[in-house]
Amino acid sequence: MTSAARPSADRVLPALLLLLTVFGPISMDLYLPALPALTAELGAATSVAQLTVTACLIGLAAGQLIAGPVSDRYGRRGILLIGIVAYIVTSTLCAISPTVELLIAARFVQGLAGGVGIVIAQAAGRDVFSGRELIRFYARLTVVGGFAAVVGPLLGGLLNTIIDWRGLFVFLAVIGTAILIAALARFRETLPIEARTTGGLTRTLSDYRTLLRDRVFVGAVLNQGLMYAALFAYLSGTTFVLQDIYGLSPLGYALAFGANSAGFMVFGHLAGRFLRTRSRARGARRGCRGRDRRRHRPARRRTRADAAVGRARVAVRPRRGRLHLVSPGHDPRSDRIPADRRHRLVASRNGAVRLRGHRRPARRRRRRLEHPAARRGHRHHDRARGRRPGADRHRTGASGTTLPAHDLIHRPHSLKENTMNTDTVSTRTMRAVVMHAPGDVRVEEIPRAAVVEPTDAVIRVTAACICGSDLWPYRGIEPVDHPTPMGHEYIGVVEEIGDDVRDIKVGDFVVGSFVASDNTCEICQAGFQSRCIHQVMMGGVGTQSDYARIPLADGTLVVVDGDPTPAQTRSLLAASDVLGTGWFAAVAAVAGPGKTVAVVGDGAVGLLAVLAARQLGAERIIAMSRHADRQALATKFGATDIVEERGDAGVAKIKELTGGYGAHSTIEAVGTQESMMQAIHATRPGGHVGYVGVSHGVELDGLDLFFSTVSLLGGPAPVRRFLPELIDLIMTDQIDPGIVFDLTLPIERAAEGYKAMDERRATKVLLTTD
Repeated sequence: MTSAARPSADRVLPALLLLLTVFGPISMDLYLPALPALTAELGAATSVAQLTVTACLIGLAAGQLIAGPVSDRYGRRGILLIGIVAYIVTSTLCAISPTVELLIAARFVQGLAGGVGIVIAQAAGRDVFSGRELIRFYARLTVVGGFAAVVGPLLGGLLNTIIDWRGLFVFLAVIGTAILIAALARFRETLPIEARTTGGLTRTLSDYRTLLRDRVFVGAVLNQGLMYAALFAYLSGTTFVLQDIYGLSPLGYALAFGANSAGFMVFGHLAGRFLRTRSRARGARRGCRGRDRRRHRPARRRTRADAAVGRARVAVRPRRGRLHLVSPGHDPRSDRIPADRRHRLVASRNGAVRLRGHRRPARRRRRRLEHPAARRGHRHHDRARGRRPGADRHRTGASGTTLPAHDLIHRPHSLKENTMNTDTVSTRTMRAVVMHAPGDVRVEEIPRAAVVEPTDAVIRVTAACICGSDLWPYRGIEPVDHPTPMGHEYIGVVEEIGDDVRDIKVGDFVVGSFVASDNTCEICQAGFQSRCIHQVMMGGVGTQSDYARIPLADGTLVVVDGDPTPAQTRSLLAASDVLGTGWFAAVAAVAGPGKTVAVVGDGAVGLLAVLAARQLGAERIIAMSRHADRQALATKFGATDIVEERGDAGVAKIKELTGGYGAHSTIEAVGTQESMMQAIHATRPGGHVGYVGVSHGVELDGLDLFFSTVSLLGGPAPVRRFLPELIDLIMTDQIDPGIVFDLTLPIERAAEGYKAMDERRATKVLLTTD
């Protein structure tokens, strides 16, 4: 999805979208009062006649599952019109069905068509509305759907006093015709071409597999499914019970059903209010108890010595079986306690907090070992400035000044600042790659990563790598003013999680993006997690190390199911940045079937952009490279042409290969003035440029850009948006981006890796921590 502006909504469109939601409930409920008469006329058994309800219900569900992804790729309007026409045709077919078997088949297809209207209404609403407007619109959809479920049988009962069951289906066809006329007149396409998805059936199945792995989602679906199964079993049976056994007329049945539906709505609303009231009351009681405890807690004056001791405290088990916090220098037994027994404890203002003496189960989440006074100070400092606690801690320098563009994207803070921000008591260390000056890369022992915020996780890094952007400070193009931990690409195993982490578990093998994001804000939901309003750049943490702290773990990390092979492991590491960035570049450039794609840059990102363009169906891919080894790799990834010229000569060559037009899609993966202008000028008018090279000294002439008539989209890649699909492609061996790593070194030899990439002896260096 791109950053294209949302289509504006006229006053008629919301009403039309709300009208589309009546397809489902009206199709299900309108003819229920006439079901006994239908059974008698067609000479069917009661259980067989009830299948007409079941078939429609199954069709409604399947129609939404199919129409949603299809409309995401091909647009809303065309799919909607096809669905409405199919609804009209199948409603007419139901009306003239001579047998119950044909009626069941027609009802299934009618349900499919009705599901199209329901899902297009929801999807188009999301295209047009946002924020509170979207919430209000969805609330109206729910109300209209519930109202239609109540009105449907009432209306059917009234009509059944005038017309038979066949006439009811004719009435549905008339409703469909009216909606078709309205859609033709007032429904305009709400999903721009540049915002449509690519990837076809493979991507759709991948998305569904991702959903099915989400236990919360599956639990909610099963709960709703079983509830509705019972509800519709009740609905399809009551029409026979109330009319055949209790002798109610179709109108009487409709009134009884309406009262039943109204009861569902009223008591559902009351249950919701009751639960909210109980929740608030319980929270208030907890708050009062907490305030009471704090009110009666004895005051204690703190000193610097207290804080110093607090930072070095570890857990020890006294004779009476209770845990206390003591300084390791004051208790000779502390060194004999295994690391997994030093439970995370905190200090309170009146001394150590004593926890239960029994051992915790192995699977229970560990508490953070930290000194809370410092953490409270950080949060108070943030709140006093109107910020989310800790949100901007990795976006400014030690002096509070804004960091340069490259710092915000990849570069970490100083070693001193990184150490101070851990707020932990741990005295353990880890190896980490630290840059002291341009060309001066060392591997040093620094304090081991630990949980800082309750949304953090700590992973044991199993592999990291050197990025092309790490070469900017290495070459002196970016200043290095202090010892700086390096790295922002990583895979690993979760070692520890904060109290608020829910989806990630200790022991999970995970891949994460170079930007930590909550994956829930409006920007994230629009597909741009790299610009999350709570973003934390992983370059501000450093991941070329034995361990790494991952902020916003639930939104940043993606769990890999199964045991990856060594080749798959390398590819998963590539997905953390370079593959995801290349993929975003191809999507931003709107690479796809029938397109000619030019790729400016033959680094890891440019090479994997070639792979992405091929996966997205590009017909012709022109790779621009002067190096034989990289040309060979580009060809292996799917390049059809190689261009060695640069600048104006490169532009002329691309136009020569494309009959003078230029490429439909151009990917810029370098970040210099020359590469950016080459990408823009190599693109035909009406084409798209996806730029992902970190810009250095790039300035665009407004008049030149104006007359180029191309669309530009780029910036930090929202890798998290693509990770589930990329992981699936890797784990099913459909792609092998890991071959971009042509040099593997242990982390102790990281300096050799930097030098090899700087001298172009290596395309991408993988660092192992074993």
